[in-house]
Amino acid sequence: MSVAVAREAIETLDTATPRGRFLRYELRVMYSQGDVIVASFEAAPNAIEFLSRVV
Repeated sequence: MSVAVAREAIETLDTATPRGRFLRYELRVMYSQGDVIVASFEAAPNAIEFLSRVV
């Protein structure tokens, strides 16, 4: 999944009426050389800001 697709998914997710209890956004960024960054955010704006920095 690309950063743009991940961002769109976060922006369009309806957390007001979830099917269960919404806890957090969990992001995993995997680079081609094998590095991985794992991040967790309670708020969508923070997750989106993180994604804008990893591009």
